[in-house]
Amino acid sequence: MEGVDDLRRALKKAGAMGPTALASAMVVEQEVVMSIAKPRTPVDKGPLRASGTVLPPEVSGTRITVASGFGGAASDYALTQHEDLTLSHSVGQSKFLESAFNERKGGMGTRLALGVGKALKRLGK
Repeated sequence: MEGVDDLRRALKKAGAMGPTALASAMVVEQEVVMSIAKPRTPVDKGPLRASGTVLPPEVSGTRITVASGFGGAASDYALTQHEDLTLSHSVGQSKFLESAFNERKGGMGTRLALGVGKALKRLGK
């Protein structure tokens, strides 16, 4: 991940508000990933594409997790559509979420550092 030093500096500057600000920045970044992934999601009748979601962050000590995905109740179907490279999709593609995330990896640390700064401003710091 590029920009890790930028992120470390931003978190040091943020102090105690760092985890909250980083969690906010991570949600924003994952929402961008999801906006890239949705048009790539295979469409038969539409529910899979419509099921894309970003969950609220989970903070446990120094660990912050932001989960996202497709499928909901149809997660087995979503997993098959995502992972089976032999499927032919008339609309969309396999690896729709993974490819979107991989495109965003470069510079993610720098974007998260900027997001920490923006979150701190929203939080009044």
